[in-house]
Amino acid sequence: MPSDLQLLQLKYADALDELSEKRGSSLIVMSGLPGTGKSHLAHQLATSLDYIVIASDSVRKTLVRSPKYNANEHYRVFRACHTYVNELLDRRFGVIFDATNLNSHAINPLRRIANRRKSDFSIIRCVAPEQVIEARLMKRTEGQDDFESDADWQIYKMLKPNQKEIENCDYIVDSSTDTSWLINELKEKLGG
Repeated sequence: MPSDLQLLQLKYADALDELSEKRGSSLIVMSGLPGTGKSHLAHQLATSLDYIVIASDSVRKTLVRSPKYNANEHYRVFRACHTYVNELLDRRFGVIFDATNLNSHAINPLRRIANRRKSDFSIIRCVAPEQVIEARLMKRTEGQDDFESDADWQIYKMLKPNQKEIENCDYIVDSSTDTSWLINELKEKLGG
């Protein structure tokens, strides 16, 4: 039986074949509540920068046949994600890690991985007006969402109190507005 890391290597092999290794590795961490536009923005950035998106929702569904969203499963998913992000940075790929990452406790392990690799590290917190988020999550519930998240309005309300200010957050982006400025700024900064 393949290890979690091997499963991720298989899952992302074709995507990596289409990307080029960078002069220096870089990690962008997406942060925000469900429905704030993290995944959409992550994929826009990945296309513009020639990066790969590692999304916790997708990884969970690769590793766990019937997700239960419990502590053991969470630990397994994030341990696998962090291990794979570490490997990709070692191989000098640009990586976008897409997960809620609502506080420094969730982000600090990724910061340490990037620091050990001397990789560029950026945090993008996505926000949006609550009525926009609710409408997006309603579409998700109705199956009109291209991403693999199961989070709905109830999950949003449950997670909202857990969101904390993040130390050294590089960008706070309202995804209900034009985000091309961020894409252009990161292309200039990271050479995409």
